[in-house]
Amino acid sequence: MRIEVKDYSLILLIGVSSCGKTEFAEKHFFNYEINHTDDPDFTKTLQVMDGNWLETDKRQAVLKQAKINHFRKVAIVFHLQPEELPHCDKTELQAMTNIERRINEEGFDEKYYLNSLKEMEEVSLVRTKLPLDERNEHGPFDIIGDIHGCYGELTKLIRIRGYKQDENGKYHHEENRNLVFVGDVVDRGEASIPTLKLIMKLCRDDIAYMVLGNHDDRLLRYLKGNAVEVKHGLETTAAELEKEDEETKKDILSFLESLPAYYLFDDGKLACVHAGIKEEYLGKYTRSIKQFCLYGMTTGEINEMGMPVRLDWADGYKGDTVIVYGHTPFLYVYKRNNAYCVDTGCVFYNRLSALRYPEMTVVDVRKRKVK
Repeated sequence: MRIEVKDYSLILLIGVSSCGKTEFAEKHFFNYEINHTDDPDFTKTLQVMDGNWLETDKRQAVLKQAKINHFRKVAIVFHLQPEELPHCDKTELQAMTNIERRINEEGFDEKYYLNSLKEMEEVSLVRTKLPLDERNEHGPFDIIGDIHGCYGELTKLIRIRGYKQDENGKYHHEENRNLVFVGDVVDRGEASIPTLKLIMKLCRDDIAYMVLGNHDDRLLRYLKGNAVEVKHGLETTAAELEKEDEETKKDILSFLESLPAYYLFDDGKLACVHAGIKEEYLGKYTRSIKQFCLYGMTTGEINEMGMPVRLDWADGYKGDTVIVYGHTPFLYVYKRNNAYCVDTGCVFYNRLSALRYPEMTVVDVRKRKVK
């Protein structure tokens, strides 16, 4: 079995006494990462809780702490057979009954079950980066705001910024610049699928990055067959999809599934996200953080257009990391504290903007009028 370990995770080792949890922890983790108490230390980027953790209330207590501190919640369950545990307390063995069902209901982000001593010995534990972690990529970057299917404006903007195709059709830039798209590349505009296909190619040519926006996420759920209301622009993208073959739809689905909700670049000096991100979230990745990245801060109210009423999250941002985001359209690139909104409402007949980093200058193109 392959177990992937990521930063900012709380890992519970769940099983009866003397089943080999401590030996497993010492084999696969550093001593400073292993905690033999019931109290996690969230100042560390990884906590491996070496205890029995057979009681539901004890698990729920630490899982609540993990949620508050925005840590991923991971269960490694040592569900060995009774014949491999000859000296085990029968009460503890009874507590393991239906453990899988209970664990599945408790909100763990990842769950691993080791069902024999042989499986424990054959575990391959791999430390992996979160998909958002591109801190070793230093740019320079051209960060482009919400496109919403404005394919013509996108092609014009990247051409102006010096991105060209070589004789093999691969995109490159003479100054080794990279593109970053802050999401919402689909819906509302006249050419969402061509826009998405171009961005997919740019990403696969290793010259671009894209974060998931709320419209992109809704398209992803639509492609998965989830119950999604086909409105607020999705109806235009869905109509375009009807003209595509199944292989193309699967390719788009796979691409969207691979996208993180934000990226960290340049040793953590730059973050790119769709709707916004709080300082305490940077470097971490949970379901609640993803939701904030997709939708930002809202009042909980709905306006006359049926859309959530948004709050300016950047008003309270005091961090050193430059955050570039979209989601809320402005007439021009909007700066608040150390955050820049690059959604300049192209689909609403304004402009499509690119923020150059680290230069912090703007290049834009006007939306062409459709006759």
